[in-house]
Amino acid sequence: MEEIVGHVLAGIARGAVAIGEIAVDATKVIVRGTIGVVRVIGEALAEELVELALETIEGREKRKQRRFARHVEKLKGHDWFKVIYENIKCRGIIHTDKRYLHLLSKRRYVQKLARNENERKQFIQRIRIEAKVDDVIWDIQQD
Repeated sequence: MEEIVGHVLAGIARGAVAIGEIAVDATKVIVRGTIGVVRVIGEALAEELVELALETIEGREKRKQRRFARHVEKLKGHDWFKVIYENIKCRGIIHTDKRYLHLLSKRRYVQKLARNENERKQFIQRIRIEAKVDDVIWDIQQD
């Protein structure tokens, strides 16, 4: 009888070990599946964040372009800027050089140009040099 009980207990132990191994395998599968799902979600989230960042940058650039155009229109009200802007080479520099896009999209810089004669002279000199223009009358007085 003891022998039978021993065999039964040994069978139960082997069954428990087998069930434990199955549980470990199932846990591995669950963990791998979870990791796979997390990886896919992470990649999708990363793509969304990159797209959002790019859209934000594009939106910022569009706003900068609108401010630039608005400030150029405002500056055209000043005789000194009108003379520069009427010159095709100077206008090309203003519209194609990123430095001028950056500068003229800044409200404070545009105000400084309108009010400060020294700043205006420096601006005119930079445009004149970069556009390689000498045939424009540059010494226009303040409006």
